[in-house]
Amino acid sequence: MSYTIIDHGLWQVYTPEKLPELAPPGAMFTRRVSDGVDWYDFARNPGSWAEGSVKATLLQSAIGDVAMSLVRDEHMLFPANGRLIEILGIDPDEADPHSLLKGKLCNLATGEFTDPPKPAVTKVSAAQAVTALFNRGLLPMVESIALTHPYPPVKIFFQRANDWEIGNPYVQAIALELGMDDVQLQSLFDDAAKI
Repeated sequence: MSYTIIDHGLWQVYTPEKLPELAPPGAMFTRRVSDGVDWYDFARNPGSWAEGSVKATLLQSAIGDVAMSLVRDEHMLFPANGRLIEILGIDPDEADPHSLLKGKLCNLATGEFTDPPKPAVTKVSAAQAVTALFNRGLLPMVESIALTHPYPPVKIFFQRANDWEIGNPYVQAIALELGMDDVQLQSLFDDAAKI
């Protein structure tokens, strides 16, 4: 589903030159990067917010902007070193907008929230690996490769390892003997993880 997004920019933690009179010890401050507006001034201004919106912080990561804190009450937010957005179009009867979108990737241009990609499978149990090889009809060939490999630790690994890691040199040696490229090996691990 697509929502209307109001982007309130990036915010960063800072220390004011002069602390406000009523600031408690250890108070934290944040301001918008683009114009230096202080969070408390912005949050308390009723003109800052669209009626019925959900306010959210986005954590910038290597995979995109990840929705973190999603609330209707702006006083429950503190946009420290992240992006602040408002989301329009979430049903006003939605009791928990946080659990609706938390952890999802936000596309600011389209207003779409999607699940992040699953991390690549890099480790499976030996039973999963051998079963995946069996399912693909590769087990007899792999057994032959491992048991007759010129480097004896490959045989030991094949017979005794509890887990197979994709970067393990013995796994890589077997994959090389099979003529598997990285994509094919990853596919095998992905299949094994489902067993």
